Amino acid sequence: MNHIFITGISGFLGHNLVLALSKIENTLIHGLVLPNETNLSFFDAYPNVHLTRGNICDPEDVHHFLSQQAEGRNIIIHAAGRITTFKNNDPLTTAINVSGTKNMVDEAIKLDGFDTFIYVSSVDAVSKRNDSAIIYEPDTYDPNDVEGVYSKSKAQANSIVLSIKEQMRCIIVMPSAIMGPHDPFSAPINDAIRRYINGKLPAIVKGGYDIVDVRDVAAGILSCIDHGETGSSYFLSGTAISVQDLIGLAAEIENRQSVMRTIPHGLMKIASPFIELDARLRHKTPLFTGFSMDCLKQNPTYSHAKAQHELGYQPRDIKRTMEETIAWMHLSGYLKR
Repeated sequence: MNHIFITGISGFLGHNLVLALSKIENTLIHGLVLPNETNLSFFDAYPNVHLTRGNICDPEDVHHFLSQQAEGRNIIIHAAGRITTFKNNDPLTTAINVSGTKNMVDEAIKLDGFDTFIYVSSVDAVSKRNDSAIIYEPDTYDPNDVEGVYSKSKAQANSIVLSIKEQMRCIIVMPSAIMGPHDPFSAPINDAIRRYINGKLPAIVKGGYDIVDVRDVAAGILSCIDHGETGSSYFLSGTAISVQDLIGLAAEIENRQSVMRTIPHGLMKIASPFIELDARLRHKTPLFTGFSMDCLKQNPTYSHAKAQHELGYQPRDIKRTMEETIAWMHLSGYLKR
């Protein structure tokens, strides 16, 4: 029996991991959800999922969760994390991504019964290049090499995970921006697509990013269980695409006019402090911040050749992802008729 312990199971990637794991026989899934989490009806259809309430920032909660290991193969997929587009002043992101990861690593070592620790990091843990050269996985991570509280927290967490490679089989996966179906909280890319189709995205910004199907990320993570090399990091990237071309795909599929107005980068930078302040005061996530605008201007070309070679990773075409994401949005009632 395989026992898969997943943090962040109630999130976008977590849902898709459950869908992928539900097709594998002799697999019991243990998921950690926050004490006040209410969005759990998704799991009613999966009797092989056992949920435990707790917080990765609390060592006692982590110990209680991981102490459910049993006879067979015990594997941790640490997917919980906090994403922010704010550059500074977000201690909660550091607490969750750094201290939470350390708690997971420490308890996994103490309990001494786990086969593999897979950490879901991000391409943002790696320094961006200013040219158009392809970016490959580094061997080490330095938070001083990256900008922004999120990027720094992921670089720190990567180093924490790699520190146990002599004691436990550990693997890091670094997805790019994910999109796709089965999204309970409207992830940023999905949110932008939904806003556009519902007529609430009157303008776009220049730049682009690497976007990957969440189902391909889930498949890449599960491939790490049997094929990932300990101490290794893998980019799980997809397609580098501009914001304009991404919205253009949605326009083509929905047979409507694409967004024509583009907001200059400089103007968004001027407005971003006010957008960020308003978002903080209303406890909302802004669609764009000054930091995210800078990210859209940086080189988004991440090679997934290593994952292809060692994991058999094969990201699908982004147009297919867009078609299936929009179909799911229609089916789920997220789009206006």
